[in-house]
Amino acid sequence: MKKNIIFLTNGNFSIPILNYLNNKYKITGIITNKYLFLKKKKIYNFIINNNINYLYDKYINNKSIILNFLKKNKPDINICISFKYIKKYIYEFPKYGTINLHPSLLPKYIGPNPIRYAILNNEKITGISIIKINNNIDKGKILIQKKIRISKKDSYYSLYNKLSFISIYILYKLLNKIFNNIKIKCLKINSKLYTYTKKNNYNKDCKINWNNKSLYIYNQIRAFYKKPSTWTAILLKNQNIKYINIKKSNYKIKKHLYKNGYIKIHKNKIQIYCKDGYLIIKKCKFINKKQHNMIDFINGFKNLNIIKCI
Repeated sequence: MKKNIIFLTNGNFSIPILNYLNNKYKITGIITNKYLFLKKKKIYNFIINNNINYLYDKYINNKSIILNFLKKNKPDINICISFKYIKKYIYEFPKYGTINLHPSLLPKYIGPNPIRYAILNNEKITGISIIKINNNIDKGKILIQKKIRISKKDSYYSLYNKLSFISIYILYKLLNKIFNNIKIKCLKINSKLYTYTKKNNYNKDCKINWNNKSLYIYNQIRAFYKKPSTWTAILLKNQNIKYINIKKSNYKIKKHLYKNGYIKIHKNKIQIYCKDGYLIIKKCKFINKKQHNMIDFINGFKNLNIIKCI
């Protein structure tokens, strides 16, 4: 007889996992965010196409409604992915409790933004951790981990997709052990290694500071690709300011005599100078304008009488 699972999940990270596990087990319910449910059609389509009971997460603190949902859908286990804090009566309800899948190698990068932080901090390796939920967010016993390498060409979305698909394998492996009562050796956590992430602040986190080193700016552009996307302000000779999103780049470490933020067009490429070199801009657009190919963008860019990035 197939085991019953309730998912508590927001966003599209869980979609490949849901599609795979729905053939192996019985997903009886999903608790999700109403806004994401209606906007991100992948979650909506999965729930509707598979006739799965669902509940909006605005009821997560309504004990009566939540308990009725749990009793109706009879989970053997709850699985949390990209979900907010849940209370004890929820995570203790199923026979096998509740597990949380987190896209980092815990105890590093606890919180809502682990993938971006791994890229920003130039990590070479990241991974997936699955923990048994307790009162402390992302600080339960680590049941299993899987490491993967971060390519220098990885953006937020490519790494997001890699981690999502790898999650299928390790989650299925773990569930087999749990449901067959196979002893699991938990990983020890060094509490001194805890690091934390926070939600994005577009005006602060996505703004490029050209006084930074080239590698940091390159990583920043990768970390915030495609949305919300990094941005910079450009000062014109008439003292007007224009804003552009920078979506893709490369970088070169090289000594120079230019001021940080100086813009140079060389061989039909935009180069913006920073602390220890320059960024070669491969894809960008004016904010709130349509995306054009780089040749057209550069041709228009040349006529702006630009002073520098600020």
